[in-house]
Amino acid sequence: MDAEYVGKNNGSAFISSIKRHPILFIVILGMALRLILGVFLTYNFDVSHWAQIVENIRSGNGLYELDGYYYTPPWGYMLAFFSAIGDMLGVGDLGTRFLEALAVEDYHGWHISATVTSISFNLLEKVPIFLADLGVAYVIRSLVIDRTGDAAKGTKAFALWFLCPLTIIVGANLGMFDGICALLILLCIMFLRRDRCFFAGVLFSAAVLLKFFPAFFLFVLVAYVLVRHRGDGKGARKVLEAIAGATLMLLVIMLPNIIEGNVTDTIAFLTNRAGSGLGAGFGVLEAYGTMAAYLGFLVISALLGYRFWKVGEGSNLDDRFMLFMFFNALLIFLYPSTPQYILVLLPFLIYHMVVRDTGFKLQYAVLTFGSTMFALSSNAMLFLSAAAAGLVSIDWVMPLADAFQQSLFLGITGMDILYFGGGVIQYIATVMMVIGLYMRLRNKARSSDAVPA
Repeated sequence: MDAEYVGKNNGSAFISSIKRHPILFIVILGMALRLILGVFLTYNFDVSHWAQIVENIRSGNGLYELDGYYYTPPWGYMLAFFSAIGDMLGVGDLGTRFLEALAVEDYHGWHISATVTSISFNLLEKVPIFLADLGVAYVIRSLVIDRTGDAAKGTKAFALWFLCPLTIIVGANLGMFDGICALLILLCIMFLRRDRCFFAGVLFSAAVLLKFFPAFFLFVLVAYVLVRHRGDGKGARKVLEAIAGATLMLLVIMLPNIIEGNVTDTIAFLTNRAGSGLGAGFGVLEAYGTMAAYLGFLVISALLGYRFWKVGEGSNLDDRFMLFMFFNALLIFLYPSTPQYILVLLPFLIYHMVVRDTGFKLQYAVLTFGSTMFALSSNAMLFLSAAAAGLVSIDWVMPLADAFQQSLFLGITGMDILYFGGGVIQYIATVMMVIGLYMRLRNKARSSDAVPA
Protein backbone atom coordinates (compact mmCIF):
# COMPACT_ATOMS: atom_id res chain seq x y z
CA MET A 1 0.00 0.00 0.00
CA ASP A 2 2.80 2.40 0.89
CA ALA A 3 4.58 1.75 -2.40
CA GLU A 4 1.34 2.22 -4.30
CA TYR A 5 0.67 5.46 -2.45
CA VAL A 6 4.20 6.71 -3.17
CA GLY A 7 3.82 5.84 -6.85
CA LYS A 8 0.54 7.69 -7.15
CA ASN A 9 1.97 10.62 -5.25
CA ASN A 10 5.02 10.82 -7.51
CA GLY A 11 2.79 10.62 -10.58
CA SER A 12 0.60 13.43 -9.32
CA ALA A 13 3.66 15.52 -8.52
CA PHE A 14 5.00 14.95 -12.05
CA ILE A 15 1.71 16.00 -13.65
CA SER A 16 1.52 19.05 -11.37
CA SER A 17 5.08 19.97 -12.34
CA ILE A 18 4.16 19.81 -16.05
CA LYS A 19 1.15 22.05 -15.44
CA ARG A 20 3.29 24.56 -13.58
CA HIS A 21 6.15 24.55 -16.09
CA PRO A 22 4.71 23.41 -19.47
CA ILE A 23 7.32 25.25 -21.56
CA LEU A 24 10.18 23.51 -19.72
CA PHE A 25 8.56 20.12 -20.28
CA ILE A 26 8.01 20.87 -24.01
CA VAL A 27 11.63 22.01 -24.40
CA ILE A 28 13.05 18.92 -22.67
CA LEU A 29 10.84 16.53 -24.65
CA GLY A 30 11.45 18.30 -27.98
CA MET A 31 15.21 18.48 -27.49
CA ALA A 32 15.40 14.84 -26.38
CA LEU A 33 13.56 13.70 -29.51
CA ARG A 34 15.81 15.82 -31.71
CA LEU A 35 19.01 14.53 -30.14
CA ILE A 36 17.97 10.88 -30.29
CA LEU A 37 16.79 11.09 -33.90
CA GLY A 38 19.76 13.28 -34.78
CA VAL A 39 22.12 10.52 -33.69
CA PHE A 40 20.35 7.69 -35.50
CA LEU A 41 18.89 9.32 -38.63
CA THR A 42 20.78 11.32 -41.26
CA TYR A 43 20.09 12.07 -44.90
CA ASN A 44 23.69 11.74 -45.97
CA PHE A 45 23.30 13.09 -49.49
CA ASP A 46 22.84 16.61 -48.13
CA VAL A 47 24.75 16.41 -44.86
CA SER A 48 27.82 14.93 -46.55
CA HIS A 49 27.89 18.06 -48.73
CA TRP A 50 28.08 20.16 -45.56
CA ALA A 51 31.01 18.00 -44.44
CA GLN A 52 32.70 18.50 -47.82
CA ILE A 53 32.37 22.28 -47.46
CA VAL A 54 33.88 22.13 -43.97
CA GLU A 55 36.78 20.09 -45.36
CA ASN A 56 37.27 22.72 -48.07
CA ILE A 57 37.33 25.44 -45.43
CA ARG A 58 39.79 23.49 -43.28
CA SER A 59 42.07 23.10 -46.29
CA GLY A 60 42.40 26.88 -46.47
CA ASN A 61 40.05 27.47 -49.40
CA GLY A 62 37.17 29.91 -49.60
CA LEU A 63 33.57 28.91 -50.07
CA TYR A 64 33.68 29.18 -53.86
CA GLU A 65 37.27 28.22 -54.64
CA LEU A 66 36.42 24.52 -54.83
CA ASP A 67 33.31 22.78 -56.14
CA GLY A 68 30.62 21.84 -53.65
CA TYR A 69 29.08 25.05 -52.32
CA TYR A 70 26.05 26.29 -54.26
CA TYR A 71 24.40 28.73 -51.86
CA THR A 72 24.76 32.37 -50.95
CA PRO A 73 27.43 33.02 -48.26
CA PRO A 74 25.51 32.97 -44.91
CA TRP A 75 25.18 29.18 -44.59
CA GLY A 76 28.85 28.83 -45.55
CA TYR A 77 29.80 31.29 -42.81
CA MET A 78 27.79 29.24 -40.34
CA LEU A 79 29.53 26.05 -41.46
CA ALA A 80 32.89 27.80 -40.99
CA PHE A 81 31.82 28.72 -37.47
CA PHE A 82 30.72 25.13 -36.78
CA SER A 83 34.10 23.99 -38.09
CA ALA A 84 35.88 26.26 -35.61
CA ILE A 85 33.74 24.89 -32.78
CA GLY A 86 34.50 21.37 -33.99
CA ASP A 87 38.22 22.09 -33.94
CA MET A 88 37.96 23.22 -30.32
CA LEU A 89 35.95 20.11 -29.41
CA GLY A 90 38.28 17.78 -31.27
CA VAL A 91 35.84 16.81 -34.03
CA GLY A 92 38.30 15.66 -36.67
CA ASP A 93 36.45 12.78 -38.33
CA LEU A 94 33.77 14.23 -40.58
CA GLY A 95 32.84 11.10 -42.50
CA THR A 96 33.91 8.25 -44.73
CA ARG A 97 33.01 6.12 -47.73
CA PHE A 98 30.99 3.28 -46.25
CA LEU A 99 32.00 0.32 -48.43
CA GLU A 100 29.36 -2.01 -47.01
CA ALA A 101 26.70 0.43 -48.22
CA LEU A 102 27.95 1.09 -51.77
CA ALA A 103 24.98 -0.80 -53.21
CA VAL A 104 22.64 2.08 -52.30
CA GLU A 105 24.24 4.20 -55.02
CA ASP A 106 22.91 1.73 -57.59
CA TYR A 107 19.31 2.56 -56.70
CA HIS A 108 18.21 4.40 -59.83
CA GLY A 109 16.56 7.80 -59.76
CA TRP A 110 17.31 8.86 -56.18
CA HIS A 111 19.78 11.21 -54.53
CA ILE A 112 21.55 8.64 -52.37
CA SER A 113 25.15 8.46 -51.24
CA ALA A 114 27.30 5.88 -49.48
CA THR A 115 29.49 8.72 -48.23
CA VAL A 116 28.35 8.90 -44.64
CA THR A 117 29.07 11.56 -42.05
CA SER A 118 30.25 10.86 -38.52
CA ILE A 119 27.90 11.11 -35.56
CA SER A 120 30.07 13.85 -34.04
CA PHE A 121 29.83 15.97 -37.20
CA ASN A 122 26.11 15.32 -37.50
CA LEU A 123 25.53 16.71 -34.01
CA LEU A 124 27.92 19.59 -34.62
CA GLU A 125 25.83 20.64 -37.61
CA LYS A 126 22.37 19.75 -36.27
CA VAL A 127 22.44 21.14 -32.71
CA PRO A 128 22.50 24.79 -33.90
CA ILE A 129 19.45 23.98 -36.04
CA PHE A 130 17.75 22.57 -32.94
CA LEU A 131 18.49 25.82 -31.13
CA ALA A 132 17.01 27.76 -34.05
CA ASP A 133 13.86 25.64 -33.71
CA LEU A 134 13.72 26.69 -30.07
CA GLY A 135 14.11 30.31 -31.11
CA VAL A 136 11.24 30.01 -33.59
CA ALA A 137 9.02 28.49 -30.89
CA TYR A 138 9.84 31.38 -28.55
CA VAL A 139 9.09 34.05 -31.17
CA ILE A 140 5.80 32.41 -32.19
CA ARG A 141 4.81 32.28 -28.53
CA SER A 142 5.73 35.95 -28.09
CA LEU A 143 3.75 37.02 -31.16
CA VAL A 144 0.68 35.11 -29.97
CA ILE A 145 0.86 36.52 -26.44
CA ASP A 146 1.41 40.05 -27.76
CA ARG A 147 -1.78 39.68 -29.79
CA THR A 148 -4.01 37.80 -27.34
CA GLY A 149 -2.54 38.43 -23.90
CA ASP A 150 -3.14 34.71 -23.29
CA ALA A 151 -0.11 32.74 -22.05
CA ALA A 152 -1.94 29.43 -22.55
CA LYS A 153 -2.40 30.19 -26.25
CA GLY A 154 1.26 31.16 -26.43
CA THR A 155 2.24 27.80 -24.93
CA LYS A 156 -0.02 26.00 -27.40
CA ALA A 157 1.67 27.76 -30.31
CA PHE A 158 5.09 26.93 -28.81
CA ALA A 159 4.19 23.22 -28.67
CA LEU A 160 2.62 23.12 -32.14
CA TRP A 161 5.97 24.21 -33.55
CA PHE A 162 8.54 22.63 -31.26
CA LEU A 163 6.86 19.22 -31.01
CA CYS A 164 5.72 19.15 -34.64
CA PRO A 165 7.08 15.96 -36.30
CA LEU A 166 8.06 17.94 -39.40
CA THR A 167 10.20 20.51 -37.58
CA ILE A 168 11.88 17.72 -35.62
CA ILE A 169 12.60 15.61 -38.70
CA VAL A 170 13.86 18.45 -40.92
CA GLY A 171 16.58 19.31 -38.42
CA ALA A 172 17.32 15.87 -36.98
CA ASN A 173 17.12 13.89 -40.22
CA LEU A 174 17.68 16.23 -43.17
CA GLY A 175 20.05 18.57 -41.34
CA MET A 176 18.57 21.46 -43.35
CA PHE A 177 18.71 25.04 -42.15
CA ASP A 178 15.26 26.30 -43.17
CA GLY A 179 14.35 26.63 -39.50
CA ILE A 180 17.03 29.32 -39.22
CA CYS A 181 15.42 31.12 -42.15
CA ALA A 182 12.01 30.88 -40.47
CA LEU A 183 13.53 32.37 -37.32
CA LEU A 184 14.92 35.35 -39.24
CA ILE A 185 11.57 36.00 -40.92
CA LEU A 186 9.69 35.88 -37.62
CA LEU A 187 12.20 38.17 -35.93
CA CYS A 188 11.80 40.58 -38.85
CA ILE A 189 8.03 40.55 -38.25
CA MET A 190 8.50 41.04 -34.52
CA PHE A 191 10.71 44.10 -35.08
CA LEU A 192 8.27 45.51 -37.64
CA ARG A 193 5.37 45.15 -35.23
CA ARG A 194 7.47 47.02 -32.66
CA ASP A 195 8.30 49.68 -35.26
CA ARG A 196 12.03 48.91 -35.26
CA CYS A 197 12.31 49.06 -39.03
CA PHE A 198 16.10 49.29 -39.29
CA PHE A 199 16.58 45.99 -37.48
CA ALA A 200 13.69 44.45 -39.41
CA GLY A 201 15.56 45.34 -42.61
CA VAL A 202 18.73 43.73 -41.27
CA LEU A 203 16.88 40.49 -40.52
CA PHE A 204 14.99 40.48 -43.81
CA SER A 205 18.21 40.84 -45.76
CA ALA A 206 19.81 38.00 -43.78
CA ALA A 207 16.77 35.77 -44.41
CA VAL A 208 16.78 36.43 -48.16
CA LEU A 209 20.50 35.77 -48.43
CA LEU A 210 20.14 32.55 -46.45
CA LYS A 211 17.18 31.31 -48.51
CA PHE A 212 15.65 33.09 -51.49
CA PHE A 213 11.95 32.52 -50.66
CA PRO A 214 11.58 35.35 -48.11
CA ALA A 215 12.09 37.82 -50.98
CA PHE A 216 8.47 37.16 -51.99
CA PHE A 217 7.30 38.67 -48.67
CA LEU A 218 8.85 42.06 -49.50
CA PHE A 219 5.70 43.71 -50.85
CA VAL A 220 3.46 42.79 -47.92
CA LEU A 221 6.16 43.84 -45.45
CA VAL A 222 6.58 47.25 -47.10
CA ALA A 223 2.81 47.70 -47.35
CA TYR A 224 2.49 47.01 -43.60
CA VAL A 225 4.96 49.78 -42.77
CA LEU A 226 3.22 52.26 -45.09
CA VAL A 227 -0.25 51.43 -43.78
CA ARG A 228 0.84 51.59 -40.17
CA HIS A 229 2.26 55.09 -40.65
CA ARG A 230 -0.33 56.40 -43.08
CA GLY A 231 -1.78 58.65 -40.40
CA ASP A 232 1.47 60.19 -39.12
CA GLY A 233 3.31 60.56 -42.43
CA LYS A 234 6.34 58.53 -41.27
CA GLY A 235 5.85 55.66 -43.72
CA ALA A 236 8.48 56.68 -46.26
CA ARG A 237 11.05 57.37 -43.53
CA LYS A 238 10.42 54.01 -41.91
CA VAL A 239 10.77 52.21 -45.23
CA LEU A 240 14.08 54.02 -45.80
CA GLU A 241 15.21 52.88 -42.35
CA ALA A 242 14.44 49.30 -43.34
CA ILE A 243 16.27 49.71 -46.64
CA ALA A 244 19.29 51.09 -44.77
CA GLY A 245 19.31 48.07 -42.46
CA ALA A 246 18.91 45.63 -45.33
CA THR A 247 21.67 47.33 -47.34
CA LEU A 248 24.04 47.30 -44.39
CA MET A 249 23.49 43.58 -43.82
CA LEU A 250 23.92 42.91 -47.55
CA LEU A 251 27.27 44.73 -47.56
CA VAL A 252 28.47 42.99 -44.40
CA ILE A 253 27.63 39.55 -45.79
CA MET A 254 28.87 40.18 -49.32
CA LEU A 255 31.97 42.27 -48.57
CA PRO A 256 34.41 39.30 -48.48
CA ASN A 257 33.08 38.16 -51.84
CA ILE A 258 33.23 41.66 -53.29
CA ILE A 259 36.88 41.87 -52.23
CA GLU A 260 37.64 38.44 -53.67
CA GLY A 261 35.77 39.22 -56.89
CA ASN A 262 33.46 36.19 -56.83
CA VAL A 263 30.08 37.88 -56.37
CA THR A 264 28.70 36.08 -59.44
CA ASP A 265 29.41 32.75 -57.74
CA THR A 266 27.28 33.77 -54.76
CA ILE A 267 24.17 34.24 -56.90
CA ALA A 268 24.75 31.30 -59.23
CA PHE A 269 22.14 29.35 -57.24
CA LEU A 270 19.44 31.40 -58.98
CA THR A 271 20.25 29.84 -62.34
CA ASN A 272 21.30 26.47 -60.89
CA ARG A 273 17.95 26.07 -59.12
CA ALA A 274 15.92 27.21 -62.10
CA GLY A 275 16.09 23.75 -63.60
CA SER A 276 15.57 21.82 -60.39
CA GLY A 277 11.78 22.13 -60.21
CA LEU A 278 10.08 18.85 -59.50
CA GLY A 279 13.04 16.83 -60.61
CA ALA A 280 10.80 15.15 -63.16
CA GLY A 281 13.32 15.22 -65.97
CA PHE A 282 11.50 17.56 -68.35
CA GLY A 283 14.67 19.41 -69.27
CA VAL A 284 14.18 22.83 -70.85
CA LEU A 285 10.40 22.73 -70.23
CA GLU A 286 11.02 22.16 -66.54
CA ALA A 287 13.59 24.96 -66.33
CA TYR A 288 11.35 27.50 -68.06
CA GLY A 289 8.37 26.30 -66.05
CA THR A 290 10.24 26.94 -62.80
CA MET A 291 11.30 30.42 -63.87
CA ALA A 292 7.75 31.21 -64.99
CA ALA A 293 6.41 30.03 -61.63
CA TYR A 294 8.83 32.28 -59.73
CA LEU A 295 7.94 35.26 -61.89
CA GLY A 296 4.29 34.48 -61.26
CA PHE A 297 4.89 34.39 -57.50
CA LEU A 298 6.62 37.75 -57.74
CA VAL A 299 3.63 39.30 -59.52
CA ILE A 300 1.13 37.75 -57.11
CA SER A 301 3.17 38.89 -54.12
CA ALA A 302 3.23 42.44 -55.51
CA LEU A 303 -0.55 42.34 -55.98
CA LEU A 304 -0.99 41.09 -52.41
CA GLY A 305 1.17 43.93 -51.15
CA TYR A 306 -0.89 46.44 -53.13
CA ARG A 307 -4.13 44.94 -51.84
CA PHE A 308 -2.92 45.15 -48.26
CA TRP A 309 -1.87 48.77 -48.80
CA LYS A 310 -5.41 49.50 -50.00
CA VAL A 311 -7.40 47.70 -47.28
CA GLY A 312 -5.01 47.16 -44.38
CA GLU A 313 -6.06 50.03 -42.13
CA GLY A 314 -8.10 49.37 -39.03
CA SER A 315 -7.86 48.38 -35.40
CA ASN A 316 -6.90 44.83 -36.39
CA LEU A 317 -3.93 45.82 -38.56
CA ASP A 318 -1.59 43.17 -37.13
CA ASP A 319 -4.16 40.43 -37.71
CA ARG A 320 -4.59 41.51 -41.31
CA PHE A 321 -0.80 41.62 -41.72
CA MET A 322 -0.30 38.07 -40.43
CA LEU A 323 -3.14 36.79 -42.61
CA PHE A 324 -1.64 38.36 -45.72
CA MET A 325 1.75 36.87 -44.83
CA PHE A 326 0.10 33.47 -44.37
CA PHE A 327 -1.70 33.74 -47.71
CA ASN A 328 1.50 34.90 -49.41
CA ALA A 329 3.41 31.91 -48.02
CA LEU A 330 0.69 29.51 -49.15
CA LEU A 331 0.73 30.85 -52.71
CA ILE A 332 4.51 30.49 -52.90
CA PHE A 333 4.24 26.80 -52.08
CA LEU A 334 1.53 26.09 -54.60
CA TYR A 335 4.53 25.20 -56.72
CA PRO A 336 5.45 21.77 -55.27
CA SER A 337 8.21 22.07 -52.71
CA THR A 338 10.41 19.84 -50.62
CA PRO A 339 9.50 19.29 -46.94
CA GLN A 340 12.09 21.66 -45.48
CA TYR A 341 10.61 24.64 -47.36
CA ILE A 342 7.32 24.11 -45.53
CA LEU A 343 9.01 25.31 -42.34
CA VAL A 344 8.70 28.85 -43.70
CA LEU A 345 4.93 28.39 -43.98
CA LEU A 346 4.33 26.53 -40.72
CA PRO A 347 4.67 29.46 -38.26
CA PHE A 348 1.96 31.43 -40.08
CA LEU A 349 -0.35 28.42 -40.05
CA ILE A 350 0.22 27.92 -36.33
CA TYR A 351 -0.32 31.60 -35.55
CA HIS A 352 -3.54 31.58 -37.57
CA MET A 353 -4.78 28.39 -35.87
CA VAL A 354 -4.15 29.68 -32.37
CA VAL A 355 -5.08 33.36 -32.72
CA ARG A 356 -7.91 33.45 -35.24
CA ASP A 357 -9.28 30.22 -36.63
CA THR A 358 -9.02 26.74 -35.16
CA GLY A 359 -10.65 25.39 -38.32
CA PHE A 360 -7.21 24.66 -39.78
CA LYS A 361 -6.46 21.76 -37.43
CA LEU A 362 -7.13 19.21 -40.16
CA GLN A 363 -4.87 20.99 -42.64
CA TYR A 364 -2.11 21.20 -40.02
CA ALA A 365 -2.38 17.46 -39.39
CA VAL A 366 -2.44 16.54 -43.09
CA LEU A 367 0.43 18.88 -43.92
CA THR A 368 2.70 17.64 -41.15
CA PHE A 369 1.87 13.99 -41.90
CA GLY A 370 2.54 14.30 -45.63
CA SER A 371 5.67 16.41 -45.26
CA THR A 372 7.12 14.12 -42.58
CA MET A 373 6.40 11.07 -44.72
CA PHE A 374 8.10 12.85 -47.64
CA ALA A 375 11.14 13.72 -45.49
CA LEU A 376 11.51 10.10 -44.35
CA SER A 377 11.36 8.65 -47.87
CA SER A 378 15.00 7.51 -47.75
CA ASN A 379 13.76 4.90 -45.26
CA ALA A 380 16.41 2.54 -43.83
CA MET A 381 19.23 4.39 -45.60
CA LEU A 382 18.83 7.13 -43.00
CA PHE A 383 20.54 4.74 -40.55
CA LEU A 384 23.79 4.53 -42.54
CA SER A 385 25.74 6.98 -40.35
CA ALA A 386 24.59 5.10 -37.27
CA ALA A 387 25.55 1.79 -38.90
CA ALA A 388 29.01 3.09 -39.82
CA ALA A 389 29.45 4.13 -36.17
CA GLY A 390 28.39 0.66 -34.97
CA LEU A 391 25.21 1.90 -33.29
CA VAL A 392 23.03 -0.35 -35.47
CA SER A 393 23.85 -3.34 -37.64
CA ILE A 394 24.41 -2.87 -41.35
CA ASP A 395 23.17 -6.46 -41.71
CA TRP A 396 19.57 -5.34 -41.21
CA VAL A 397 19.89 -1.84 -42.67
CA MET A 398 20.84 -2.95 -46.18
CA PRO A 399 18.20 -5.71 -46.61
CA LEU A 400 15.53 -3.31 -45.35
CA ALA A 401 16.73 -0.57 -47.72
CA ASP A 402 16.68 -3.06 -50.58
CA ALA A 403 13.14 -4.12 -49.67
CA PHE A 404 11.99 -0.54 -50.19
CA GLN A 405 13.36 -0.71 -53.75
CA GLN A 406 11.35 -3.78 -54.71
CA SER A 407 8.23 -3.40 -56.81
CA LEU A 408 5.03 -3.80 -54.82
CA PHE A 409 2.65 -3.37 -57.78
CA LEU A 410 2.90 -1.88 -61.28
CA GLY A 411 6.57 -1.16 -60.70
CA ILE A 412 5.80 1.08 -57.71
CA THR A 413 8.23 0.63 -54.82
CA GLY A 414 7.92 1.36 -51.12
CA MET A 415 10.25 4.32 -51.58
CA ASP A 416 8.01 5.65 -54.36
CA ILE A 417 5.04 5.53 -51.98
CA LEU A 418 6.90 7.44 -49.27
CA TYR A 419 8.36 10.02 -51.63
CA PHE A 420 5.55 10.69 -54.08
CA GLY A 421 2.75 9.79 -51.68
CA GLY A 422 4.13 12.13 -49.03
CA GLY A 423 4.64 14.87 -51.60
CA VAL A 424 1.07 14.53 -52.90
CA ILE A 425 -0.39 14.63 -49.37
CA GLN A 426 1.72 17.72 -48.58
CA TYR A 427 0.48 19.40 -51.75
CA ILE A 428 -3.15 18.50 -51.07
CA ALA A 429 -2.85 20.12 -47.63
CA THR A 430 -1.39 23.27 -49.20
CA VAL A 431 -4.22 23.50 -51.73
CA MET A 432 -6.78 22.84 -48.97
CA MET A 433 -5.40 25.78 -47.01
CA VAL A 434 -5.33 28.11 -50.02
CA ILE A 435 -8.95 27.32 -50.87
CA GLY A 436 -10.08 27.42 -47.23
CA LEU A 437 -8.39 30.71 -46.46
CA TYR A 438 -9.52 32.32 -49.69
CA MET A 439 -13.14 31.31 -49.04
CA ARG A 440 -12.97 32.71 -45.51
CA LEU A 441 -11.53 35.97 -46.77
CA ARG A 442 -14.07 36.22 -49.55
CA ASN A 443 -17.06 35.36 -47.37
CA LYS A 444 -16.03 37.91 -44.74
CA ALA A 445 -14.90 40.61 -47.14
CA ARG A 446 -17.44 43.11 -45.81
CA SER A 447 -16.79 42.34 -42.16
CA SER A 448 -14.63 44.81 -40.25
CA ASP A 449 -12.85 41.91 -38.60
CA ALA A 450 -11.76 40.22 -41.81
CA VAL A 451 -9.37 40.80 -44.63
CA PRO A 452 -11.17 41.56 -47.88
CA ALA A 453 -10.30 39.19 -50.66
